[in-house]
Amino acid sequence: MIQYVPIPNSMAPIAIKVLIVGAAQSGKTAYVKRLAAGEFGRPPAPTIGVDVATHAKRCADGRLIVFSLWDTAGDPQFQGAGFSLLDTHYANASW
Repeated sequence: MIQYVPIPNSMAPIAIKVLIVGAAQSGKTAYVKRLAAGEFGRPPAPTIGVDVATHAKRCADGRLIVFSLWDTAGDPQFQGAGFSLLDTHYANASW
C-alpha cells in the first residue's frame, strides 16, 4: 500500500508511506532493513507492533523521494491487545 502526499512546490521532497503487511516469518523486516540500512544477514527478531524506518532516493530531475517504511507484526500475538494496530494505519489509505 502506498500513500502519496502531494507537496505544492514541485522540487520539494515527496513523502510516501509504505505499510508492509504479511504473515509471520515472511521476510517483511529483512526487506525493510535491506532498504533502509543496506543490512542483510542473520534473521531479525520478531516485530512487536510496528517499526518505522526511512529510505530516500533522488530522482533524475533532482527531486527527493522519502519513503516511510512501516514494518508490521505478522504474528497475531504481537499485533495489539484487543484491537488491531493495523486498523489505525489503514485509515485514509489509497490503493
